[in-house]
Amino acid sequence: SQLALIGKVVANGGITTTPDLNFNQVQWNSSSPDTRYFPGGRLDYNITQRVKMYLSALVTNTSQPTVAAATFPGADFSNQGAGTSSKNYTLSYGMDFVATPNLINQLKLGYLYNNTKYAYNAAPLYATQPTVNWNFPGAAGNMSGLTYQTPVTTFYPILSASDSVTWQHAAHSLSLGASWYREQDHYYNPPVGYNNYDLGLANGDPALQAFTTSSLPAADDSTVAEAGQLYAVLTGRVSDVNGTFPYSQATKQFEHTIGAYNLDEVVSATGLFAEDSWKVLPSLTLNYGLRWDFAVPQHDLTGAYHSASPGDIYGPSGLGNLFQPGKLPGNMNPVLATNPRPYAAWKLTPQPAFGFAWAPKVTEGPLKGLFGGDGTVIRGGFALRRFTEPGQYFWNNAADYGSFYFQNFFLTANNTGQAGTFAPGSLAVGQPVPPLGYEPQSYQATAP
Repeated sequence: SQLALIGKVVANGGITTTPDLNFNQVQWNSSSPDTRYFPGGRLDYNITQRVKMYLSALVTNTSQPTVAAATFPGADFSNQGAGTSSKNYTLSYGMDFVATPNLINQLKLGYLYNNTKYAYNAAPLYATQPTVNWNFPGAAGNMSGLTYQTPVTTFYPILSASDSVTWQHAAHSLSLGASWYREQDHYYNPPVGYNNYDLGLANGDPALQAFTTSSLPAADDSTVAEAGQLYAVLTGRVSDVNGTFPYSQATKQFEHTIGAYNLDEVVSATGLFAEDSWKVLPSLTLNYGLRWDFAVPQHDLTGAYHSASPGDIYGPSGLGNLFQPGKLPGNMNPVLATNPRPYAAWKLTPQPAFGFAWAPKVTEGPLKGLFGGDGTVIRGGFALRRFTEPGQYFWNNAADYGSFYFQNFFLTANNTGQAGTFAPGSLAVGQPVPPLGYEPQSYQATAP
């Protein structure tokens, strides 16, 4: 039935030839409107001569309903396209309090809404129709009309606040303040739990005997492989079946149904700072200050992070022992264990900064006129800043690359008779599927 629908597409034209005469390419125009809105506004209000505040909003909305075209043109495939949309806006509130002409306090509050939806309008075809990969060698893409878009959504809201006091006294401009932010990362994974069929002739398939250089004497090895794969596509012959099942936060087990495992992670930090700009001379200004951060590292609200402790990483060698021949004082059975908070918070983070600006003025000698006035300023500085590990790098290690969020299931073509296998050449798309194999067999809170 799938080949019949594709045949209707071919009959409608739009075909171009390729160097390989065993297949052609279908080309067509796909409408993909892209709509973007950028509204913004700001309101300023002077409560008194000394107290002023503002409220601002900046919005970016984008929508492209058909950014991913269907595999083939025509009404029979029109529900396979998918789009992307995003909604992002910042809300900012600020209040300035002028206590005296030389003393000002500034309060700032912010909220960032960051939401992107990929394949948000994709039809859930994966739940009702098989997902089939043709794997035809040399073709431009998979070519199968039975592969589908699945949705992914990200929502990363951030709250922030800061307050600072600036005091100008004589030749000094002193600033003191604090800042805070909290980011919560919601990552809604695509649904899984459905079968993915790969078409082909697996090792041991009796049909392989029909496709050899003896039976096709004018063909080379690659062309023989093409012929065998073409036969597998036309007959729906399955070489393997695979997929994954998601971990359930409610049952703490893998659920053998179509669903998704969604991440929910939080990271936050608070900082204190003090700095001074001191005009030592009319031609010399010094800037110096200190920042101190208290960072709470990213942690997993679902409790599914897995990682290895330092002792488990060293294993039998023992913590810190890189080379001690004949000695195994460490852990003989290292494990990856559930640990929602694998890293400690930052507490000791002094971060100094120093800078200067000097406008030399030479009034005598051979350099007279070269320096001075508005012509030359010499600047320099030094700052020490604590590096914050990027969120993805942190997640890779804290979550062991998400190794425990999904259970793999499989059907492999061989004659062992074990669970998760089938006799090569005995399974076609649409036939009952033998018992699946699973890896791991069940959810592991701790794994070797």
